[in-house]
Amino acid sequence: MTGLERFPESILQVYLGRVLTAMGQYEQAEAQFQISIAPYQSERVRSLGLEQLAKYYMYRGKYSAMLQLFDERIKIFLANKDENSAAESIAEKAYWMYMGWGDKDRVYKELERITQLTDVYNEIYFARLAATYALLGDFQQAEIAAEQVTSQLMKLHFESHKLLQERDCRQAISVNNILNNKWDATGRVLYGYFNALCYYEQGELKNAEEAIINAANPFLRNSPYVRPQSFLLLGKIYQKQGNTQRAIENYEKLLNLWNDADPDLPDLIDAQQRLASLKGASAK
Repeated sequence: MTGLERFPESILQVYLGRVLTAMGQYEQAEAQFQISIAPYQSERVRSLGLEQLAKYYMYRGKYSAMLQLFDERIKIFLANKDENSAAESIAEKAYWMYMGWGDKDRVYKELERITQLTDVYNEIYFARLAATYALLGDFQQAEIAAEQVTSQLMKLHFESHKLLQERDCRQAISVNNILNNKWDATGRVLYGYFNALCYYEQGELKNAEEAIINAANPFLRNSPYVRPQSFLLLGKIYQKQGNTQRAIENYEKLLNLWNDADPDLPDLIDAQQRLASLKGASAK
């Protein structure tokens, strides 16, 4: 009998799921996460399990399933009268909703839920909210939320998103490099990805390739979003360089990872169309 079988309520289930995900053993990983959110688990284990299973679904392109798990966590927080954690989760859900579909109307509707909460003072929530409004291009609301943030790093986090949305790549890279030097390794993943996007937009393909490869470490926290995106961006980089084979390889990596993804994800559709175009051209 293994340790996990002796202690089915152990939080080790969650961490084993993360390791199995990084190893590409997806069915086993999801099974471990599902055990961690079973009704008999403690609230602490279930909450962490819901968080990690949501990230797993993001990684596999199952954004609809991910958002449902955010709602489960929000219910737990509200049942415990923890409005700060509920608000933070709503803001994070809205953020990833935008990153998945770019549907502003859906995101605004989600953020309306926060107006029902009356006791919210969590700085992380305001930082998430500011970044989300920045992505929406609603800089007035973003600035209002950012005024509640005292941490300089969190303010720069908002500024990074604002500059990215404004297409001010030169300044965005500068801010992201400051964050990369001050944040721990888990925080650097997203900013490295943002830098790669900026380099790509500026036509600096070699710098873009280097930045996205460095950002895509599968064991780091933001990789559920960044690692799949790295395959799409690398495909686009190699396609622009005329390296058709490597472009095809990266598009196929994304499509294999997202073999059961939400079919309406814009990035999935983009990769499918690009791959079909390259394969069609190669066959001529």
